[in-house]
Amino acid sequence: MSDMGWRDDPGEPREQERARQPTRRALRLTFEFDGDNVELAGIQRLEKLVPPMAASPPEAGRHGGEWLQLHDSEDRLLFTRLLHDPLRTRVEVHDPDTGPSIVVGPPGRGTFDVLVPDLPDAATVVLYASPPSDERTLRPAEPIGRFDLRRSDGKPGSGP
Repeated sequence: MSDMGWRDDPGEPREQERARQPTRRALRLTFEFDGDNVELAGIQRLEKLVPPMAASPPEAGRHGGEWLQLHDSEDRLLFTRLLHDPLRTRVEVHDPDTGPSIVVGPPGRGTFDVLVPDLPDAATVVLYASPPSDERTLRPAEPIGRFDLRRSDGKPGSGP
């Protein structure tokens, strides 16, 4: 995948180096979605081992798929978690004549959880997803939600 730019970069920032270390404090982020509307519905702190970030993060507008990123108050990237179709837009179907294929549709309704490290500098979480497409390849992902992790009322919130 070196042509995708996801390989380790020896010059990566210190914040990303920290994200490669496992941590025993975690946040369980619960998201609710209804079509294209996604909300951060809950944040739960856990004492749980969280695997580190596996590779250099994908880039919005360049890579397809879905992922979530933690950012600090100055919008610096702290951590990335790759996701697998959290909005449930793809299903594999099998046709006896043509074989398996992926059918893409609009997001329905549902919830999903993502486990991330409880980093002291984390201020926002940004969710990225590829827009629906009739093609066999994913279109480049774009941000579909930015959520505040540090609201004064203690509840998760949406941001612009």
